[in-house]
Amino acid sequence: MHKLAGYDIADFIRYYGYPCETHEVITEDKYILTMHHIPHGKKSKMATENCTKPVVFLQHGMFSYSGDWFISGPGKAFGFILADAGYDVWVGNARGNKHSRDHLTLDPNIDSAFWDFSFHEIGYYDIPAMIDHVLMHTQQERLFYVGHSQGTTVYYVMLSERPEYNDKIIAQYSLSPIAFVSHLFGPMLRMLTYFEKVIKFSVDLLNIHELKHNNIIFKYFFHKFCSTHFVQELCAREIFSVTGHNPKEFNMTLFPVLLANYPAGCSIKQLKHFSQEVKSGNFEQYDYGYLGNMVKYHDHFPPSYKLSNVKAPIYLFCSGNDYLSSLKDVKRLYWSLPDGKKHLWKVEDEMWNHIDYVFGIHAKDLVYDKIMKSMKTYLKYNDDDDDDDDDGLSLCKVT
Repeated sequence: MHKLAGYDIADFIRYYGYPCETHEVITEDKYILTMHHIPHGKKSKMATENCTKPVVFLQHGMFSYSGDWFISGPGKAFGFILADAGYDVWVGNARGNKHSRDHLTLDPNIDSAFWDFSFHEIGYYDIPAMIDHVLMHTQQERLFYVGHSQGTTVYYVMLSERPEYNDKIIAQYSLSPIAFVSHLFGPMLRMLTYFEKVIKFSVDLLNIHELKHNNIIFKYFFHKFCSTHFVQELCAREIFSVTGHNPKEFNMTLFPVLLANYPAGCSIKQLKHFSQEVKSGNFEQYDYGYLGNMVKYHDHFPPSYKLSNVKAPIYLFCSGNDYLSSLKDVKRLYWSLPDGKKHLWKVEDEMWNHIDYVFGIHAKDLVYDKIMKSMKTYLKYNDDDDDDDDDGLSLCKVT
């Protein structure tokens, strides 16, 4: 067992000598979210009056949590890399995962209403609430946003429905963008889509509302069975059947840590919403059926998200071996966004898969370095620029 497998993520971060604060954020609909804040790296300075540290907000995908950005360790995980480079790092947790499983009035263990959310509510309520908290705390007006998988989906939802948040984003970096998903690939995913009606009927009949962290299937099968060293490769292949096959990028030494922390929890409605998107081929709000849609949307069909409202600079990272974010779907997303400040970047490794963006051995070289190079084009160094131009932000130098 890996020595850090059982660590809380805040303790995990501190174990490596980095500061970590825990913040609570309350949404408009009373969900209590946990954020993790890494104000500086082991070598970078704290912000001063004459040096404003630019803020980076990181948002995980479905089944995940803030740990995505740290589990690979210093020098490899993007959260640590950004902190060491002089950025002020804030990491979100979506409602329903193990760090955001609370509410002012609802009990997630007994109130099914707690779980009545999909990625729509995460994008409409959670992401704006966390961004506002970060900007208020840092006294800044804008931040960089980096999302992976569902962490990109909820960003598109936010700006589609609340376009005023464009003004709070310097630039957004989408790792494995998820909006249109009609071309997802992989035998496991196709099988789940094929049996979607049976699965939906079963979970409704059994009154199941959440996919729990450490649920009995994962605890007694994957966690026990896959913890045995000689079958770990077999278990990794099961993961690859969903994400794309790329064993050379998968660090097997992290397997016990991943087993101890994933899945981090989500609502069944999130799964239903994504399944709906696969079938419809659209990027649209949740389908409540003809009558339910009339009550909710005053139309028989759910409305499509208004991607024309996504106007802040955006960089879409895609790859040819990502089973969940296919090139065809990403290109469709790209052409659905407004002309102007949009960029489509394909990862050089043809075998790059869905989880390599957060756990890949060469993620720094192939993805993170490119993001930070792009970020610097929006910044200015405080001690290198003596003019009064306010277009850029200042970045504290690492000493």
